Formats: sequence, C-alpha cells, structure tokens
Amino acid sequence: KAAEDAKFKAEQEVERRRQAESQMEAKQAAAIAEMQQAKQQQALSAKAAEDAKIKAEQEVERRRQAESQMEAKQAAAIAEMQQAKQQQALSAKAAEDAKIKAEQEAKRRRQAESQMEANQAAVIAEMQQAKQQQALSAKAAEDAKIKAEQEVERRRQAESQMDSKQAAAIAEMQQA
Repeated sequence: KAAEDAKFKAEQEVERRRQAESQMEAKQAAAIAEMQQAKQQQALSAKAAEDAKIKAEQEVERRRQAESQMEAKQAAAIAEMQQAKQQQALSAKAAEDAKIKAEQEAKRRRQAESQMEANQAAVIAEMQQAKQQQALSAKAAEDAKIKAEQEVERRRQAESQMDSKQAAAIAEMQQA
C-alpha cells in the first residue's frame, strides 16, 4: 500500500512537472514574441527617423534652390529697376511699374521664405518625434529582454524545485 501510494505520488509529481514546464514554455514563447515585436518597432522607428532626416535634407535643398531663384529674380528686378531709372526721362510710368514689380517680388520672397521656414520647422519636429519613437522602442526592447531573462530564471528555479520533489518522491517510493 505504501509503495503504491508513493508510486501514485511520484506520478502526480511528474504530471505537475509536465504542466509547469508547459506553462513556462508558453510564458517564454510569449516573452520572446514580445521582444521580437519590440525589435520590429525599433526598426520601424529607425526607418522613420531616417526618412525624416532625408526629408529635412530635401527641404534644405529645396530652400537653397528657391532662395537662389528668388535672388536671381530679385537681381533681375533690380536690373529692370535700374534700367527703368535710366529711361525715367522717357517714361516715368515705366519706372513706377518697375518699382511696384520689385516691391511685389520682395513681398513674394518674404512669403516664400516664411513658408520654407514653416516647412523646415515641421520637418524638424517630425524628425524629433521619430527620434523619440526610436528611444521608446529601444526601451520596450530592453524591457522585453529583461522580462525574458526573468522568465528563464524562474523556469530554472521551478525545474530545480521539481527535481528536488521528484527525487524525494523516488526516495520515498524506494523506502516503501
């Protein structure tokens, strides 16, 4: 009877161990999946930061080109104004038209510069947001890694406890 009880107890302990191992494997798989998801998020954030950087560089280049075009237009307007001044004796109206055109061009330039500054500020803000996302993803990946390591340690401890219980059950069965 005692031997049968010890055998039954040992079989129950083995079943408990199988169930605990199965649960620990499921937890470990979940922790690994969470870590992989965090790594994917980090990769996406790195891509967003790179895209924002490229966009900022493109915006800077567009601004340079626009400034160059505006400077050329302004130089043309100045030349036209100077030419108009030379012809002032012939046409006071032409000088007035050139002055208005130069003022309009200066106004357009100010508006375009203001728009470009706003665009550049938006691109910079987008790049900063991407950097913040990247930092958050890196933190999530680190948290998932720590969680996985803790799960592995818990599993080792549980296996050690189960080994001790199984050894005690076997010893009890042998005594009986």
